[in-house]
Amino acid sequence: MQQINLYQEQFKKRKTPLSAVTLLTLLILVPAGLAIIHYINYLDFASLQDEQMQVSAEFNELTGKVATAEEAAKPKPVDKLLEKEVEQLVVRLQRNQRLLRALTEGAMSNTRGFSEYFEALANRHVNGTWITRMQIGNGGLSFAFSGKSMIPELVPRYLQNLGDEEIFNNFSFNILEIERKDTDKPVIDFNIATGKG
Repeated sequence: MQQINLYQEQFKKRKTPLSAVTLLTLLILVPAGLAIIHYINYLDFASLQDEQMQVSAEFNELTGKVATAEEAAKPKPVDKLLEKEVEQLVVRLQRNQRLLRALTEGAMSNTRGFSEYFEALANRHVNGTWITRMQIGNGGLSFAFSGKSMIPELVPRYLQNLGDEEIFNNFSFNILEIERKDTDKPVIDFNIATGKG
């Protein structure tokens, strides 16, 4: 029987240090990657700033309109039409103030954007149905859409197909309404609303 001493230097595993080419490649790729990420974040931030400036301008315009409407309404007797318009402007102003607050405080939590919703709707489209309205709310936490179809049976199939999309995995479809508004036409209207489960 022959014995082999595995503790000899020739039998030990040798660690190979990183080559100069590998180190140079890492030194080039890591800063380049970080620069690209920084640039993308800069573009996102710039677009949010533009949107904030637009909302601020609209806010100032609406504030001026409300002030003008209030000033014009003082000396005259109450005009129901003007009063209703002021109420609508106040509601719109409050909505814009909430949006402005959300933008300035960073409450918009959806950092991925909304293109995944559009892509999911397109990927799982069922021929014979079409979307007429979409609404995404709460930073992407709620989703609703309306559409039309010639065949009512296609709507549940479309809804089932959407359940196979990853973006809708944590959603539950809370509202499904199907109705035929005009009995003379074969078109039906449907409304679907979701919320995080």
